[in-house]
Amino acid sequence: MRAVYGIIVPDIMEKDQMFSVTSDWHSSFPNAHAGILVMRNASNPAHNAELEKRKAELEESLRVQFAGRIALQSRAIPF
Repeated sequence: MRAVYGIIVPDIMEKDQMFSVTSDWHSSFPNAHAGILVMRNASNPAHNAELEKRKAELEESLRVQFAGRIALQSRAIPF
């Protein structure tokens, strides 16, 4: 096991194994919650056309919603 930012994480996650936070982490972040998602055999392609389409739609929606705000006036600012 190892501590990552005060969270105890097993080196190899077993099916029913949990992680826990240290008392230092809990003291530093008293109202925080932590979670973990473990996925196996998940596809993670370098490019996904549908994802790129949805990202473009979301970007355009945000630009319309927040039109006129300086941070969104430049397309150079990535989302």
